[in-house]
Amino acid sequence: MISDYYQKIRPELLERVPPDARRVLDLGCGAGALGKALKDRYGCYVAGVEAVPEAAEAARQVLDRVVAGNLEEEFPFKDEEFDCVICGDVLEHLTDPWSICRQICRVLSDNGTFLASIPNAANIRIISELLRGDFRYRDEGLMDITHLRFFTLRSIREMLHFAGFVIEDMVSSKEISRYDASTQRPSEIQIEDFKIDVSQIPADLFDQYFVVQYILTARKRPRDVPDVIVVAQNGRSMTRKCLDSVRDHTQVPYRLVLVDNGSADGTGRIFEAVAGAPVLQLENVPFSEAISSAVITGRSKFGLNSPSEIVLLHNDVIVGPGWLECLLEALRSDPAVACAGAKAFRADGGQRYDSAFKEGKPFEEIRRAREQQKGQLSETDTLQSFCVAIDRAAWEEAGGFGPSSSFPSFAMEDLCLRFKEMGKKSVVAESVLVHHLGERTFRETGVSLADLWEQDDRAFKARWEISAVERSDYCHPRSKAAREARKLFQEERFLEAARVLSEWLKVDAVDDLCYNDLGTVMHALGRPGDAIKYFSAAIRINSGLEEARSNLVALARTNPEFEEEVTGLLLSVSGMRGQIR
Repeated sequence: MISDYYQKIRPELLERVPPDARRVLDLGCGAGALGKALKDRYGCYVAGVEAVPEAAEAARQVLDRVVAGNLEEEFPFKDEEFDCVICGDVLEHLTDPWSICRQICRVLSDNGTFLASIPNAANIRIISELLRGDFRYRDEGLMDITHLRFFTLRSIREMLHFAGFVIEDMVSSKEISRYDASTQRPSEIQIEDFKIDVSQIPADLFDQYFVVQYILTARKRPRDVPDVIVVAQNGRSMTRKCLDSVRDHTQVPYRLVLVDNGSADGTGRIFEAVAGAPVLQLENVPFSEAISSAVITGRSKFGLNSPSEIVLLHNDVIVGPGWLECLLEALRSDPAVACAGAKAFRADGGQRYDSAFKEGKPFEEIRRAREQQKGQLSETDTLQSFCVAIDRAAWEEAGGFGPSSSFPSFAMEDLCLRFKEMGKKSVVAESVLVHHLGERTFRETGVSLADLWEQDDRAFKARWEISAVERSDYCHPRSKAAREARKLFQEERFLEAARVLSEWLKVDAVDDLCYNDLGTVMHALGRPGDAIKYFSAAIRINSGLEEARSNLVALARTNPEFEEEVTGLLLSVSGMRGQIR
């Protein structure tokens, strides 16, 4: 006798199968109830795969083809054979669901649909058990004893993206709860006898706690999608934040291309862990050369097609909701537009957002800016490269960054001016607001930004008869304040340096580098208590700021009376007790 478990029709999946699907593949088809319902309704061809022999035999009586066995061992289907593939509560039972998703993409037609239902491992009941030190399997449900893999919304999106899919629709089945959108969110919730503080949890993450299962509709990613190129030379923590933000806030199709430019801090391992993304290894070359290598050399090395659009993203940028969609809309708004850039507080000219992000609320400001400025463009002579989309045809006609080799610091500015000579436009997408940390790469590598810009500006001026420095981030108030403070520090005018930095913090109260620099000044003044205060502020804003961490560790070693305080702070952010001794 076949269990009822294998005879479910799954109406929530049945209703999502496109009526024009002529060939359907049901993975984990059970006894064929869903496939039979599809054949009765649409008259389509249905094939199935089922691991349980009794269920597979029953399915053979109602479906056109049934493969009995483990689909990870046998997947005998042709490329683009099906218009729709269904995977209802199957992926979590597999050893390697990532590979199966790639196989599904292979057998799906270009306009085909992928339907899947996947349990949510971020459900509050699982979390509450983990907090009690428990992880108990059950006969069915979220903790079914046959589940081998566990997924959250983020990991589902990541798996499907790198398998070649674009999620078009996602709905969730939720537990009945007294905590819903119509009521004020509580500061804590209680599951059985266990209370959980949720006062600091973002609203979108809070909602995920009550999801039992996600039901999604996806399609194959179009062949021509923009390449998002991220170059990193060290900066492991900020690089991870950058990639996380791209994954969480990009809804339109894209392909990630990563360039490790000789990192020595483990950044390369972060890149290698990004499933499906090609990683180009270079050795400390200028940013413009790294980008050119990704666009040109990466094509032949990885066998990638040449996209119509290229998106450059610095690894010290955190993007927000809708960033790529709006950036591409700006680029595609007019055939004369060759490139479109984002706005940020730490940027120059027309790309500068007129206020710093408020601590803890960056994405609220991003959403507000997007709503108020959507579709608005501002033409400009030059753009900075921290977040910019470029038309590939215009890039190739202009020679890319090749002609900029004598002044790589201003390669983007040079490219924009060459676009202008071609009769093309550079625009700022007013609705695309990103969090640009600014100067991080140079701090991580120990390069003197001022010296590099001064050197490259001479070559730029010889080419264009204008100074790039005068129209660059070099003139941003934050950069001016930092340069002035460093000059005063070198001259041992510590109190004046502290004044300059303190004045800047009145403008940008979440500038972690400024807090770190102010801590260094306080240490030089022989005021370790104040130094700890500012180093600590830097780490609380950016827990991955290695420079501030190192300064705190060094201070604790030379001032034992502060060791307990410093140890407590470092343990609260990452557990670094062993580094103080």
